[in-house]
Amino acid sequence: MRGQYSIDESERVAGYLGGCFDELYRGLGEGAARFDDDAVVVVTFELARTFGAVRTRFEDLLAHRAGTDPRPAWGASGVICDVLTEAISFDTSGALVLFATSMVVTPRLLVSLRDAAEGASASSGAPLVMATRAGADALLASSRRIADVSSRRGPIEDESWRTHAHRLESLVDAAGFSESFGLGITG
Repeated sequence: MRGQYSIDESERVAGYLGGCFDELYRGLGEGAARFDDDAVVVVTFELARTFGAVRTRFEDLLAHRAGTDPRPAWGASGVICDVLTEAISFDTSGALVLFATSMVVTPRLLVSLRDAAEGASASSGAPLVMATRAGADALLASSRRIADVSSRRGPIEDESWRTHAHRLESLVDAAGFSESFGLGITG
């Protein structure tokens, strides 16, 4: 429903979504060097950089708050970082972190971005809508890049890997984010 957020709520949403992208940026950036597949290392660093740029775009919406923390809410309470850290610690090839990014995090974050854009007011919400579009574009491009790298590897037949992939989904669901990461506001 368009026009439902106040300016303060729009700023909280921008800070929250920026925090979600920061979790992706930090989680992927810190984990990339641990992988033993060079193609995955390169893609993971590229994705981290892209998500860091999206984070900055959301934080720029709060630039007028001089002297305050630009992130009034810190993303999805760290659950995105938790999922990425879990994936990185289990699989040194990097395939699981790519799965987690593309199949666990991206769909939920896309729903949050859609909801944020729908709730932005027509006048003051235009910058938020533009930032959500940039975020959605980055997520979709990352999924295409992940699909490209993953298709070169072929299917993973390891049952323990698949079990762990399902566990990552369950971790996010148990944190209350079964469909989206929300918007960082209530009501």
